[in-house]
Amino acid sequence: MSMRAVITLFGATGDLVRGKLIGALARLYRRGVLSDRTPILFVGRRDYSLPEFIASTGYTPREGEEGFLGLWHYGRMDIERDGIEVLDALLAPLHERHDTGGNLLTYLAISPHLFARVVPLIRAPRPDAWSRVVFEKPFGHDTNSARELNRVVEARFPEESVYRIDHYLGKELVQTILALRFANPIFEHIWSAQVVDHVQITVAEEVGVGSRSGYYERSGALRDMVQNHLLQLVALTAMEPPESLDADSVREAKTSLLRAVRTPRCMDFTTGQYARGTIHGEEIPAYREEQGIAPGSTVETFLALRLTIDAPRWEGVPFYLRTGKRLSAREARVDVVLRPPEAGFLRPWVDKLSANVISIRVQPDEGVDIAFLVKEPGASMRLGEAVLDF
Repeated sequence: MSMRAVITLFGATGDLVRGKLIGALARLYRRGVLSDRTPILFVGRRDYSLPEFIASTGYTPREGEEGFLGLWHYGRMDIERDGIEVLDALLAPLHERHDTGGNLLTYLAISPHLFARVVPLIRAPRPDAWSRVVFEKPFGHDTNSARELNRVVEARFPEESVYRIDHYLGKELVQTILALRFANPIFEHIWSAQVVDHVQITVAEEVGVGSRSGYYERSGALRDMVQNHLLQLVALTAMEPPESLDADSVREAKTSLLRAVRTPRCMDFTTGQYARGTIHGEEIPAYREEQGIAPGSTVETFLALRLTIDAPRWEGVPFYLRTGKRLSAREARVDVVLRPPEAGFLRPWVDKLSANVISIRVQPDEGVDIAFLVKEPGASMRLGEAVLDF
């Protein structure tokens, strides 16, 4: 695939572009992956000049990124009203000026209900050019809408040109899970029901709904976090070894694991919604008091879920998932809690203290902890807790 292309980002004024994608593209530029022949077209609904758009993002070039802003272009387009001719008019001069060969990479950082509207508008201007499209989660609202969206996408793109992504998988410690498990016998040999008591997966946020009320009222915690971020962590933590690290093998291993997840019952989950309160001395409004939220909204902002996996490796091992907004701390972590010893003269001490835990800290303090028990210095046999921290 030629590296020459126009990168088009829909949803230019949204949180995802400002908070993640601009920084990611800047790092690619700093590493030399993006050249000066790779223009970036930011497409938004607001009537900005390019300087006004740059100012709105708050982006400041770091060392090695001085030429990055020279790749930026801004184009106004109302996705719900404008047709294909508007998008073609924005792209044509960039293809010509930068000699891209007509190649196009389109990233849809927009509300999922607009995906089906935008897909038919995307086309490479030449028959020998390639076109790729990237969908940010969630892909559809439910099973039926996801299948319908797939039909729309398949009518426009071959499967190998479609990327349905979860940006959580780009986090370093999420990728480290595979290396931790499969490259180290000390972990792989205990990664099963014979040794593991249960697994806890937590993604907690201190922030509230913020400016995303329109999206959040349609999604809630379940669609916003559980069916993508948390289930990806479940899959990477629990799947069998893939045949290789190519995309198809990893996807097949994760899919096989997720098919083995038993459908939760009502007693397996609970939901909640943040109320008015104080966090770190700051008064915060209730979810229903946030701008753009319906006064009687029942959308969940907290969810806790127990999953069971019907696979020999995990027989009888519960996976506890929890996520929510306006919690006391921001953290994402996987805790693999090991079974205590069955018997022995030290069992009373073991029962008093914490179990052995392997903790994979995804954010903000990335790393891996192993908590275990040791004898405290002195004449008596007293146990204390110790932690190996990577």
